[in-house]
Amino acid sequence: MKWGTPVPLPGYEEKVIYSWFDACIGYVSITAAYTDQWQKWWKNPDVQLHQFIGKDNVVYHSVIFPGSQIGTGEEWTQLHHLSTTDYLTYEGGKFSKSRGIGVFGDSARKTGVPSDVWRYFLLSHRPETGDTEFTWDSFISCNNNLLLKNFGNFVNRVLKFTNSQHYENVVPKWTEYHEDPFDVWKDDANKLLAQYIRELDAVKLRAALSTVLLLSQHGNLFLQSNKLDNSLAANEPSKSAAMKAAKKAKEGNA
Repeated sequence: MKWGTPVPLPGYEEKVIYSWFDACIGYVSITAAYTDQWQKWWKNPDVQLHQFIGKDNVVYHSVIFPGSQIGTGEEWTQLHHLSTTDYLTYEGGKFSKSRGIGVFGDSARKTGVPSDVWRYFLLSHRPETGDTEFTWDSFISCNNNLLLKNFGNFVNRVLKFTNSQHYENVVPKWTEYHEDPFDVWKDDANKLLAQYIRELDAVKLRAALSTVLLLSQHGNLFLQSNKLDNSLAANEPSKSAAMKAAKKAKEGNA
């Protein structure tokens, strides 16, 4: 191969680097094509560069790209965190678009399944520490038994409660409400929220999503154990603070 960037090392006179050497520099050039303020992103010491890539591209982003930046002698925004993934397999085999094996963006759209369902499954099965597998059975099960039954149920219950005739779509004003079970629940919810934030800061996306489901599960148990329904809103309005807390937990899930 003759086209490419020559390798400046003895014994490599006939070798060139192509594609990935140019591709990484393309991160900068495409930003510059988008805005004349590109240096706010690429020459700013306050910017933390997080990159999300497959494991087979680690060397290009951790060695070649930083090396090309250093070689210019200029101050560039350099890699702060590299989040890599292993492989996602399909029904026990490899994805192959050329052979029609797997499900891809165009075919996913044609299924009519909402994009958020796809996002949830792919994030919950993100191969962060090893290969994971896509199967249609697990896709259906995750949607029905986790996303809808847990998270969706919690969001729906809180919204229906707030939408009742007792509140008329207005979240009740927060009032101080202290009762041992409620205070314990609130402390546990805050701990889960803090855990979620720590996991996001550490770019542990799969773990963070699991914590979101723990938080919504915690909210469902709270609603159920306190019998928070429309009759309670009518008969014990003082417990509106408890409803407010549940809504805050939902917002933490958003």
